[in-house]
Amino acid sequence: MQTTGRKEKKKGSWQRRSWRRKLRRWGEAEEELTAGV
Repeated sequence: MQTTGRKEKKKGSWQRRSWRRKLRRWGEAEEELTAGV
């Protein structure tokens, strides 16, 4: 169970980094998405 928690934490960090990089690449697209919501 401990290994899973550690792996999940690492995965979350990677996903968050990827998401932030994607948002930065989108830029305008992100704003449009926020406006649409």
